[in-house]
Amino acid sequence: MTAHVADFGIARMISGSDSAETGSTSTLGVKGSMGYIAPEYGTGGQASTKGDVYSYGIMLLQMITGKSPTDDEFRGELNLPNWVQMLFPERAQEIVDRMVLRSTTKYELSQCVEPFIRIGLECSKLSPYERPTARDVARTLEAIKSRITFSIET
Repeated sequence: MTAHVADFGIARMISGSDSAETGSTSTLGVKGSMGYIAPEYGTGGQASTKGDVYSYGIMLLQMITGKSPTDDEFRGELNLPNWVQMLFPERAQEIVDRMVLRSTTKYELSQCVEPFIRIGLECSKLSPYERPTARDVARTLEAIKSRITFSIET
């Protein structure tokens, strides 16, 4: 249940570019941990920052659920993002790891945890074209942080 630094930044490493949104190249020889590698890499898709966004989304969902993307329960068409999508938002309490849920109020669940579930789902969409950019994810995270900080201060 540990994401490794090697699972992120694959696109920049391969392309040799610091361009966060434009660098892309062949995925021949791409390495990473099973469950975190973007689906398009398995079919010869182009390496891009959208693949890194996918890895981030999987890691985020793993942290929230306490489930590894390679758990035995995820076989065939069922994977971690699909499982979360089936339950969210109506059954959000069933998604969140019990250790997190134990110390979380209903308000914290809806205002703090659920936005992160949404980000994880957006980032882990099958099609790279449907995923947000890394910049969009960072902006969303900053907005959540600002909203939570404002709520705590008032």
